Amino acid sequence: MYVSIYRKIWATIRHDMYTKIQARKGEMRMGENDTLPKHEFIKIQNEVHDEFEAVRNDIWEVMMDEKVIPDEKVARKMMQRAYATFATVAQFENDYKPEVAVRSRWADQISVVAKEHTEHMKEF
Repeated sequence: MYVSIYRKIWATIRHDMYTKIQARKGEMRMGENDTLPKHEFIKIQNEVHDEFEAVRNDIWEVMMDEKVIPDEKVARKMMQRAYATFATVAQFENDYKPEVAVRSRWADQISVVAKEHTEHMKEF
């Protein structure tokens, strides 16, 4: 569930950025294939990332079917707790060498999502 929420947060962030970038290009009378100046891109990126907590809360409410009070930061606390708990868990069951701990695959999944987000951001 954490990975699904995490994916949706970053997809929403990218969508919001894309929408704002296209709007800004329109205001600047730029073509579809024109590249937004770096300072404009960074400005939009900062604006969208300032809304991160609200995005996380909205997605949490939808996926967990639970109302969130923004000041309590329930979604943030629960996601941080999940990350701290499961990203550091080693799996001790190994078909080849049962005595050797195997790194958690859960942390690898989170890493893949973060890398995918970074790659998608390069497209902007």
